[in-house]
Amino acid sequence: MYNNMFDNLNATAITGLTKELNLLYVYNYYLKNNRNILIIANSMFEASSIYEGLLNYTNDVLFFPMDDFITSEAVSISPEFMVERINSLNQLVFNDERYIVVTCLMGLLRYLPSKELWKKCVINLSVGNSYKRDDFIRKLFDLGYDNQSLVSKTGEMAVRGYVVDIFPIGLDSPIRIEFWGDTIESIRMFDVDSQLSKQEIKNVAIYPFSEFILNEFNDDIVRKQKYLKKYSDKISNISEYLGDYSTFYYDYNQIKASYIRLQEEILDYRESSFEDISVEYMNKLEDIFVKDEHYIYDFDNYVDDFNAKVSVFSSSSIVNYNGNILDLSNDLLKYIDSKKTVILCFNNKNTLNKVYNELDAIKGVITTEDNIVLGMVNFIVKRINCGYIFNDFVVISENDLFSLMPSTNKYKNSFKFPFEKLEVWKKSIELATIIYKLTSNFPKTETYGLSSQIQRAAVSVSSNIAEGSVRFSPKEQVRFYEVAFGSLMEV
Repeated sequence: MYNNMFDNLNATAITGLTKELNLLYVYNYYLKNNRNILIIANSMFEASSIYEGLLNYTNDVLFFPMDDFITSEAVSISPEFMVERINSLNQLVFNDERYIVVTCLMGLLRYLPSKELWKKCVINLSVGNSYKRDDFIRKLFDLGYDNQSLVSKTGEMAVRGYVVDIFPIGLDSPIRIEFWGDTIESIRMFDVDSQLSKQEIKNVAIYPFSEFILNEFNDDIVRKQKYLKKYSDKISNISEYLGDYSTFYYDYNQIKASYIRLQEEILDYRESSFEDISVEYMNKLEDIFVKDEHYIYDFDNYVDDFNAKVSVFSSSSIVNYNGNILDLSNDLLKYIDSKKTVILCFNNKNTLNKVYNELDAIKGVITTEDNIVLGMVNFIVKRINCGYIFNDFVVISENDLFSLMPSTNKYKNSFKFPFEKLEVWKKSIELATIIYKLTSNFPKTETYGLSSQIQRAAVSVSSNIAEGSVRFSPKEQVRFYEVAFGSLMEV
């Protein structure tokens, strides 16, 4: 049913669809065209919402998240975002599958090494092969792995004589490589907590743990992404990793406005930090040429400022029932009387059965999304974020029924930091999610004022807790926790 929602997918500009239907439009386009899809949203919050929504329909979705400029430059880049970006790049480079890639404006502008260079950086090791130990250690460092006394998390390595421990990105356990001279004698996985070897393996591929990749390194190079253009022969961006693809902009007018504001932020930051004027930080939007552009607009912000083939749809959102089964029952009867096909989507079978039994006055059928009965009330197990009314269909989600917030943070990587076990860090993430939700309802005049200020402060809380937790000095830890507390008070 969800695979054939739209008869015409040839438009350049699309307007009139709800947020959930926008996702379905892109998904249907992806199914019917043999190419990758690049989705560009204005903000990280919007990109994350799109990514999480698409995961309800397909697993062929990659996320390329990036913090806002001030957070990434003046505070710190999110390690989880970095790992998600690297995982996405590895999927695009080393897999022959098609994907939908979701990013934000800052992700699109981010400096990246060329796809060809990335492909050459993987280290393939096999037991019995020769590899000079010192060259191997240097190569790991150049690929972004951090040398520690003990390996405890993804991206770390530890060297003890002719034993090299490393936790490669993409693996659930670290590996221990034993050399005999320059010959690899054994490769074993080991337990992080006990540090004891367990399963022996014959081969392993080690992928980069940094986006700062060069053909050659030297000790004078400052390894920050904003300097990649200075040291690299060729600079790239995420679009150049996709090959044959189509581009979908979510609210291009807002993206353009945000880019103008970004340039002002960069100028202000450069002046306040006395940064070298030659540092450009990232690609310029006007220098990035994407393929096969499509534009998705909300109901109230479509501007016909280019020669486009426009599809104007008619759809509406579902009212929130707040658990009121009587109101739901009355509306279902009205929908059936008007010859609509109703689909109630539940996250699990238990909730479905409970609501089905409470709606005993409604003649409905428990079925699947592939066996929808037209003209009736259908009960199915299918996770979606929000319902909608479109053509002859009324789709109602569990979130619409019970005022639930859509689930978040469905990142595919298994990477975990020690601070992710901290309850205070988890609470700070919940705080940031709530703040972004609240500020999304602020007037548009506050987009670059109060909304932006509160959002940055909310993100700063979790960022500084994370940064402080990995500092070895108690004095440094306290400093970061104090900054986190100050940001919390600002919120």
